[in-house]
Amino acid sequence: MLINTDNNAALVTYPKALIFYSKDSNSEEAKNMLHLSIELNPYVPPILLDKKRHPKKPNSSIQIGSRSEAEYLAFLGSESWWYVKGATEWLRKNS
Repeated sequence: MLINTDNNAALVTYPKALIFYSKDSNSEEAKNMLHLSIELNPYVPPILLDKKRHPKKPNSSIQIGSRSEAEYLAFLGSESWWYVKGATEWLRKNS
């Protein structure tokens, strides 16, 4: 289960931040997870927030902490961020 997975890669922490936000948009747990996510990969928010930059197919290789990981994250989860009410604005404000 994602919630019990180690927080050592943005591929794990960004989805967790969104899950925590969706449960309680004011939770410290969501804010802390988002801050950790940004530390692990700061490339993710600009890609998630710009729908024109969402990849149409996954990268052939992914390097943790890099732009390739950020693009892969956007490929996998961008729709989720836009679906959860207020999540993209929260991401924009806190990144």
